[in-house]
Amino acid sequence: MPLALCAALLVSCDSDDNNQPPAADSGVADATPPDAHDGQEYGDAAAGEKCELNRSCQMGLRCECTEEDGCACQPGERGTGRNGVDSCTAQEDCASSLCVELTNDTGLCSDECDDDNDCEPGLPRCLPVFGLSFNICSPAPGGGA
Repeated sequence: MPLALCAALLVSCDSDDNNQPPAADSGVADATPPDAHDGQEYGDAAAGEKCELNRSCQMGLRCECTEEDGCACQPGERGTGRNGVDSCTAQEDCASSLCVELTNDTGLCSDECDDDNDCEPGLPRCLPVFGLSFNICSPAPGGGA
């Protein structure tokens, strides 16, 4: 299985008086990003538009990749597999839409990274991958975790 391509909810409570509604225009921004819901991030790409990760796509869409057509946002449920922690057999298993093969029948969900510190022990190295505009968490030398 080749590298399969295809992604925080913030809650704040800053009032001592929970019975009072916030002021209409307090100048304080909502702590929940407008593109984050249920632990998933959503982007601007509509159905059929190019994507690299699930978080590029609008709500209700996931990033699906085929060898023939590349990657595009398509209707469907997103996976929940976590970077370097959860196993996968296909891109649909992972929250990011990245499933990295470790052996012929097992893989781990991956995600984008800036350096090795962003990666979990299962995929400890942050490396560039041809065709992606970012680095991803990758297996240790030898292909296994």
